[in-house]
Amino acid sequence: MRHKKILLRIFYAAGFAALNSWAFAARAAPYEVLDLTPPDFSSAEIAGVIKPPFMYVNPNPADPIRLVGSGEPANGGTAHALLWTGLNNQPLDLNPTGFTWSVILAADGNLQELVGGGATQDGERPLALLWKQSTNSSGSYKATDLTPKGFSWAQIYDVSESMRVGWGVPTDGNQPHALIWNGDDADSVKDLNLQGFIGSGAYAVGSYDVVGMAIPPGDQWDSRHAFFWMGLAHKPIDLNPSGFTMSEADAIYEPGGKIEPDVAAAGAWEVGTGTPPSSKFSHALLWQQQNPAAVDLNPAGFDSSKAVAITSNEQAGWGNPAGSSNTHALVWNSTAASCIDLHQFLPIGYTDSVATCIDSDGDVFGSATDASGRVHAIEWKYLSPTAGEASNSVDIK
Repeated sequence: MRHKKILLRIFYAAGFAALNSWAFAARAAPYEVLDLTPPDFSSAEIAGVIKPPFMYVNPNPADPIRLVGSGEPANGGTAHALLWTGLNNQPLDLNPTGFTWSVILAADGNLQELVGGGATQDGERPLALLWKQSTNSSGSYKATDLTPKGFSWAQIYDVSESMRVGWGVPTDGNQPHALIWNGDDADSVKDLNLQGFIGSGAYAVGSYDVVGMAIPPGDQWDSRHAFFWMGLAHKPIDLNPSGFTMSEADAIYEPGGKIEPDVAAAGAWEVGTGTPPSSKFSHALLWQQQNPAAVDLNPAGFDSSKAVAITSNEQAGWGNPAGSSNTHALVWNSTAASCIDLHQFLPIGYTDSVATCIDSDGDVFGSATDASGRVHAIEWKYLSPTAGEASNSVDIK
């Protein structure tokens, strides 16, 4: 579960299931915690919240949950791809026939396309998977393997109206290449690996812009650079901040309005992680447009941190408290000082938590591990300030 850059595969103990809610008035908590683990699953993890516009017609508007991820069935087995649509906390199990495990990492705004990966034999590297909704009235999904020819394995991390992005490892190599799929078959792929770099990965896509990382010569994963591929021409821009020994960009935010395919989206922001000079720990980072001079979001009292999700004024991810190997889910309002440790709102005894996505209402989603080692799909539901309270929100638009 540390984290989706490899598989976002789940290896968790069997156990807890039902939907629960905890709120801690004594702490004046700005968040209510909801356990979204399905009743017939022993564990679950949320990977993404559906991007706006929410065109999917939800029969229950009071419970507009549209989430993707994976979970382990209570009757045994490995992770199954899951789609939550807010209906009684009972997600659709979309594990393809013949696959031993699968995961959905992202979906388009109208739930027509879901992307991720899966394997046909336990322990194998993943195949890149695209789930497309049926055109008939059944609402079912069919999974297609988009692993390109010449690649031993691949995975898709994000999707937009114009493309899907991810990475794959060539059969004659051992480093991933950033990939873009423009069609519904494996032959539609384009290899974005950069000249002079031995590997790369594409982790998120806006309308046309793509963010991820590239690995310099020397086979050094820990020296990778955050990269921004601009527009349909995919012009590469190195985002590694000056003096940083490592960085990667994991998510991108674009404001509304018309976006041209041949230029970077105006007002775009990116988040990820990087290792500052003379530090052995990586810090959550926030970039504006293609400016490598990132904002360091690492909060006081934490050795390391990582941001993997972003909206117009907030970022989400996780960090390691000083001297601890445990992870705590975190949310920021564009500065290190604004960080809120979401782990504090979980019941006593939970050891680890991560935030993997956030919606425009400020609700944060991810997972948390209880004292028995069971992993729960979690929503930190934002509780709006009471009337008369001032808001400290800083909108980065």
